[in-house]
Amino acid sequence: MEAPSLAGDGHSKTSTTLREFFKERGVVFGKVGREAVLTVPNKPLATLERFKEAYIVDYAGTMSKNYTEADIANLTKLTTHNAESKTALLGYFEAGSVMSYEQLAHANGFTYFDAGNKGWKAMTKVSSDLPFKVNDDFLVKQIQEGKNFVLTSDPHVAIQIADRTGKGKSYVNELKLLKENGYKIESYGNFWRAYK
Repeated sequence: MEAPSLAGDGHSKTSTTLREFFKERGVVFGKVGREAVLTVPNKPLATLERFKEAYIVDYAGTMSKNYTEADIANLTKLTTHNAESKTALLGYFEAGSVMSYEQLAHANGFTYFDAGNKGWKAMTKVSSDLPFKVNDDFLVKQIQEGKNFVLTSDPHVAIQIADRTGKGKSYVNELKLLKENGYKIESYGNFWRAYK
């Protein structure tokens, strides 16, 4: 299968490609099918610059502990960004970093899940497991739509880290769900990809 196209629309003129970012640091990209060229923003965008977090906070504020599947579906819509893209991006959250999954996804026009800090906390007030259910629903919907995925963090290393430290269990669970749904995961330049 041919690698998904990673070029997104609406890139910032002040951003640089990942190839340039890593080249400046002496890292050489390998080729797997097409090259994995992603735009890296010069600075991380605040949540409010990317989406209206207040919608998530407000919706969660109307919910009770006895929330419904419709509530999960509504929150999934509110936490799904760039839904029209044919490629979704998964990876680690790195606060304040341009390499955080949501920053890379936004800069490249990929579909991604993000509730923002306040939105996550608002969902947690309803139920500690609610944000995880919404995140799972997000991923299931992307799989059902047949999207390809760019993975920003090495899946094999992520599993080892999660096993040793517990860090990144959500990302590892996402990887397992992809594999359970027939996705192949392979190296993709300095990233990884999941595709059928």
